[in-house]
Amino acid sequence: MKQGTTILTLDNGYHLWTNTQGEGDIHLLALHGGPGGNHEYWEDAADQLKNRDLTFKFICMTN
Repeated sequence: MKQGTTILTLDNGYHLWTNTQGEGDIHLLALHGGPGGNHEYWEDAADQLKNRDLTFKFICMTN
């Protein structure tokens, strides 16, 4: 799985920002909690989980 940040452009013009960290067998997908929110608080969680056997991906949709 590709590591780091990727920005995808959707058909409706919105952008989907993703960040993938880790290469473990367990995959954890994190979504932020609603309008006006962002992914920044997941960066702390990813840092704390970096020594676990998991792949951690968090995403954020922007226009």
